[in-house]
Amino acid sequence: MNSSLRIAIIGAGPGGLTLARILQNHDVNVTVYEREPSATSRQQGGTLDLHGEGGLTAIRAAGLMDEFQKYARPEGEHTRILDKDGRVWLDHDSPMGRPSDEGRPEIDRTHLRQILLDSLATGTIKWGHNLLDASKCSQEEDGAYKLKFENIADDIVTDLVIGADGAWSRIRPLVHTDPADAPAPKYTGISFIDLRIDDVDRFPEVSKLIGLGTALIVTDNKGLIAQRNSGGRARVYVALRVAEDWLEKESGISFDGSDPDSSLKAILALFPGWHPTILETIRRSDRASIVPRKIYAMPIGYKWTTKPGVTLLGDAAHLMSPFAGEGVNLAMIDGHDLAFAILRAVKGAPIGEALKNYEEIMFSRGQEKAQESADNIDLFFHKESPQPLLALMASHHGVPS
Repeated sequence: MNSSLRIAIIGAGPGGLTLARILQNHDVNVTVYEREPSATSRQQGGTLDLHGEGGLTAIRAAGLMDEFQKYARPEGEHTRILDKDGRVWLDHDSPMGRPSDEGRPEIDRTHLRQILLDSLATGTIKWGHNLLDASKCSQEEDGAYKLKFENIADDIVTDLVIGADGAWSRIRPLVHTDPADAPAPKYTGISFIDLRIDDVDRFPEVSKLIGLGTALIVTDNKGLIAQRNSGGRARVYVALRVAEDWLEKESGISFDGSDPDSSLKAILALFPGWHPTILETIRRSDRASIVPRKIYAMPIGYKWTTKPGVTLLGDAAHLMSPFAGEGVNLAMIDGHDLAFAILRAVKGAPIGEALKNYEEIMFSRGQEKAQESADNIDLFFHKESPQPLLALMASHHGVPS
């Protein structure tokens, strides 16, 4: 047993936390370094569904299914598709027309993260550790890596460093012989404006429009994605095909909260002629919670040659748009698979071989979902929407178009 293996995970998102939990379940020491000062310093976003082949497999392996079920909302699978006139084209109990017995229960991102955080041993996560630099140690230190953090005097040396640090990963360059070869995410052409409604049931017309889960309202190359969260809250995502600098230079929206009323008017002006009830999802939102979000993605098929002391998971490895609904599921199943690869190395298998086996599966899975995500952008943002989206559901999921 190579129980002395020093393991550092950079990033306390669902993927990194899943990896840490499974390793600790098998008595392997691990440390998670997170730049945020605390678990509550930033909003974690809205709701997501966990898939049987993805997040649910990881939750079971982590021994957290009972905790998950306390917060899961199976009714959140309800999916509606409407057009700008308010016509309902699909109203189904399960997303994308799947039989409901397959089950992809919804859970708020905040709840999911807290379940994982609470499952870890005290002191596992080092909050407020902003990574400045990561590099290979000298050959005398047997291939280890050193990590330099902001406001931390001493470098941290580790035998295995895992980049679970998202889209703009600081670890990504390390998997390349020449760090300059590491690609950066590219703008997909899509931007979101995130809105929040704190008590959606106060507004019956909006509550009914959203339903119990998600309402997709798409027409004319733009749309609204409205999701019911727990506690009576809802998230509304304004989705637009615009230039990368449009939010700052042309939108007329002040994201610093300095002029919320004018900002809300500017958002409403993006949807001339849309049904009044649909526009209520914008009008009823909290003016203090208008957040810009540009959608980026890594090149489809991105991969690297295995290096024994470093690897990536989740968005650091295969960032994609949210239009396949796979981001967190991939991160968690990556964490699951990588945990068992590391366990093989702890028991004596060559670490390079263990990482290579993990990466080959992760590359293939990530490429498939990234392509699906890219294809779905063109179905969502289409001049004939929602027809292309309905056709996809008819061909793949048996829902009448």
